[in-house]
Amino acid sequence: MQRKNITREEAIADIWATAIKSNAKVNEQFNLAVKRMAKRFTYIVSWQPDMELFQKTCALIERHFHNIKKTAILQDVDGSLIREYCHEKGNILVGSIFGFDDDVHIDSDFDLDEYFAEEGTWYMKKISAPKDSD
Repeated sequence: MQRKNITREEAIADIWATAIKSNAKVNEQFNLAVKRMAKRFTYIVSWQPDMELFQKTCALIERHFHNIKKTAILQDVDGSLIREYCHEKGNILVGSIFGFDDDVHIDSDFDLDEYFAEEGTWYMKKISAPKDSD
């Protein structure tokens, strides 16, 4: 089999196309998770993306909600991280996002204030709630 001579740009384009195809399922899951965050209670943990705070936030949720089901951590190509938890009251999503938001945050289908009261206000601050939650 004879090799086709290709330019450097074509080789780079081919490598990127292969990488994008192999990450298509993860990217799809990541994008769906981001879209679902819009209609939830939102808490800010940090105004900067931070792997350590992301992991501590996940550990805090796991400590407060025993037997909660969790998904694998989804990682986007820019380093953003998302982990979703399933609870009987709804889902909780923890994100460390680069790009538009640039933060570590929690989005939840239900209000988490009562669960995290003993953590104090230093840990997270509610910044939004669904309009019908009043």
